[in-house]
Amino acid sequence: MEGSETVSRRKCSQELLKAMCRQFEAETTVLCSDHISKMLAEFNSDPVNKWAAKDTAVSVQTNKSLAKVHRSNYLFLMLKD
Repeated sequence: MEGSETVSRRKCSQELLKAMCRQFEAETTVLCSDHISKMLAEFNSDPVNKWAAKDTAVSVQTNKSLAKVHRSNYLFLMLKD
């Protein structure tokens, strides 16, 4: 068990995005961008009560970026050999 439920959910979402990017990078990027925009618009409509939407948007963007870096490093290592 990973400490807290929030940490576990974030780790699972990171692994899911990583797997999606391996197979469907372009589609995953569009999907994530759309959801991030919606979540930030929701936050902007009521920042005091909708802070979780911004937190989730930041988490998705971070996970998407990490998945892309992971993929780039993997490709680099494959080409290097």
